[in-house]
Formats: sequence, C-alpha cells, structure tokens
Amino acid sequence: MEFRGTSGHGRFALGRDAATLDALQQTLTSSGQPGQPSHVVVSGRPGTATMDPGIAGSPDLWILRWQPVDGIWARLDLYATDSDALTAAANGVLFDSSLRCAVPFRLAVLPAGSQVEQCSVDLSRDESETFAEGSLVVGDEQGRWLTVRAQRAEQLGGRLSATVTAGSHKARWQGADILESWVEPCAVEIFLKGKGQGYAASDALEVLGGFALVDRIDDLDAW
Repeated sequence: MEFRGTSGHGRFALGRDAATLDALQQTLTSSGQPGQPSHVVVSGRPGTATMDPGIAGSPDLWILRWQPVDGIWARLDLYATDSDALTAAANGVLFDSSLRCAVPFRLAVLPAGSQVEQCSVDLSRDESETFAEGSLVVGDEQGRWLTVRAQRAEQLGGRLSATVTAGSHKARWQGADILESWVEPCAVEIFLKGKGQGYAASDALEVLGGFALVDRIDDLDAW
C-alpha cells in the first residue's frame, strides 16, 4: 500500500517471508545506494532499518523490515529524518484482519495452473472519485508471473490504435512485452517482462480477454 499526504509519503507491504518483500520493485525515489542495516525495535519486535540517501537535496528514504507477528513480515519504506522517526511511524501501524484485497476489476480467465498472487490499489486524491489505479499479479508454481494494471485515464478517451483483439477488447503491443488496451474509463496494461517473467504473448491475450471492470468503479461496495 502506497500512501501520500501533507505529513509524508511512503509504502507499506506485508508478506509471508522476507524474500517476498525484498523482491518488491522500488517505487520511491532514492539514490539506489543503501547503507548497512541497523537493528531497531518495533512494538517490542526486532527489525532492521536501512537508509538510502536522497537525490539532490530530497529527503532520505528509510526502509524498515520486521515481523509484527510470527509468520508475517512487514516492510515500511518512508521518507524520514532518522531511524527514530521511521520506527515511530511503524509503531503507529495497527494490524487488523482482511478477507481480501479489492480492486474494481475481475480476471475471469487465467492461464492453466495460474492464480492471482498479489494485489495493490491506489485511491484517488480527487474527492469526486475513488479509484485511481490497481494491479493484480498472476503467477504459477513454475515461477512464471505477469502484472495486470488498470489506471483511470479518461483523457485517453479510447484513442488507441488497436492491432489485435482479446475477447471484446481491442489492444496493441508496446514493444514485445506490454499489451495495452482501453476499457472505459481505464487504460489497461499487461506486463510480461519487467513486471513479469515467463508467460507468453498468448497468455497475455487470454488474460485480457477475461478482463472486466465492475459497473461502478467508484463504489467500494461493488469491488
């Protein structure tokens, strides 16, 4: 989950193991030259904090990893002044229960042996809208994975020079690895590389063919 506001900007993620969190793609800007991790304590649990210097006067990015409970790892990426500010923010995280991650679209068709493995959603800062962007990561036991991303983009107005068709959706390829489509009011992309690995172009077309937005994308009850 990525969050932005007047008091800060950061990202929070949970995973079943540390390797899953370490493999997350970096989304916050930094120098890309992190220092050595230091030991910290978050709500009585041990963790590590790593500082990645900012660029040209921008704030430093701090990365915190810890286990809030046995069997679950957490990662907090946050622009902060020091590790104390980082752990203070982490101490404010309240853990509850969740039955599912919700996005306003469905994938009715997946390649054989595949399932949805990750979900993320960004909410709009526009008070008249709820949904801004959502992604689902599809994978299988062979280690293949791809990412389906839908972004609100009314300004595109459906202007897409389609070259292929997937189900009822017209689409085009951006290079060999990104399949693009327009499903009003969203731009839809399926990534085979960079944000994916191992799946073929035919798999991307199959997934896009089963893509469907809910009727009311700004109604959370419809997600």
